[in-house]
Amino acid sequence: MNVSTIQRESLERLDDDIAVLTKYLKTESASKEVMKALETLSNEQHASWQAAVDRIEELIEEG
Repeated sequence: MNVSTIQRESLERLDDDIAVLTKYLKTESASKEVMKALETLSNEQHASWQAAVDRIEELIEEG
């Protein structure tokens, strides 16, 4: 298993969890702001993971 595989699997779980939460919140008539917050969370986590993977790969190459 490598870092990219872990990244992919982690983000898949996150996306699945957010999808479930989004469905639930829609049944509760959550506001657009709430839905936007979930979207922002997802985007930030994807960006954070990518930055971490990029840095890890750089350090491994320098190693």
